[in-house]
Amino acid sequence: MADIIVADDEEAVRTFITRYLEQAGHHVIAARDGTEVLSIIESQNVDAVILDILMPEKEGLETLIELRQRGKAFPIITISGGSGSQNSDYLELSEKLGANCSLQKPFSGEALVTALGQLLLQTKDSAEEPA
Repeated sequence: MADIIVADDEEAVRTFITRYLEQAGHHVIAARDGTEVLSIIESQNVDAVILDILMPEKEGLETLIELRQRGKAFPIITISGGSGSQNSDYLELSEKLGANCSLQKPFSGEALVTALGQLLLQTKDSAEEPA
């Protein structure tokens, strides 16, 4: 169905997300940080990015800003773990910076697949609208 980059520094999280997305028919490209995401974007077309906010090397908010500055219009879902207001602040800020949706960890695979499906459908619908 869609080519999706999943960026998270935790291998267990990448594996969890990859499993659910592949079961839903998507092709997943894994990345450990924002630097890898930007490298992948240079060489491959993707339909969406799932981006952890707190990562080493190049963190998610910085990567999100750079993707939007480069004019990338594909859906971006930001994710972040932990509890407390700081984490909620990061997720809220990510949406102000251009993320289409944000999910607090832990989230269910079904919730992620549903959110992604809705965003991909919206993107497809807007691309098909007459100019």
